[in-house]
Amino acid sequence: IAKSTLHSNNRAIWNEGRLTISESTLNNNTAVFNGGAIYGTAGGRDSAIVLDCVISNCAAYNYAAGREVSFVNCLITGNKAKRGITSECYHFGCVIDGNYANTATLHMHTRVVDTTIGPNAFKLDGSAGIALGSKSTDSAHIVNSLILGKCNTGELKKTVWNCVFAVGMGTTVSITNNSWNCRF
Repeated sequence: IAKSTLHSNNRAIWNEGRLTISESTLNNNTAVFNGGAIYGTAGGRDSAIVLDCVISNCAAYNYAAGREVSFVNCLITGNKAKRGITSECYHFGCVIDGNYANTATLHMHTRVVDTTIGPNAFKLDGSAGIALGSKSTDSAHIVNSLILGKCNTGELKKTVWNCVFAVGMGTTVSITNNSWNCRF
């Protein structure tokens, strides 16, 4: 799918195979339960690649922007979910800001590389939310990224290097292992 605008009152894409979406906008898509924009079931983030896209104003109970997706050079903004905007996703060169979730915006993230996570993460009631949560896979990596939003790192299983975390904005960062060349 290329150079398209996907807009529906239902989930835009249910992916069970290989899929590439480029230079497109997924806007105002809704799923009752999982994956407002894209829900992957193919068993890996490389099965759905979303390149140079805008994912905006999508909604779902879980993972409004997507699950099991590789987002590359995407803007992810204005999405709403009770639990996470993305889950089990890769984020390369993305800007993620202005989303609403009662848990962290990035839920069960695996790779965050060259990505800016903005300061505007909100809970569904409009109060301040958490941009980057503690839930991650054992092999999670956050690399060369700027984290401006509030973090709740808890017990990290992440490898973090060459990142900047904004402090003084309610950010709690306590990375105890596998962090190199980071600024807090």
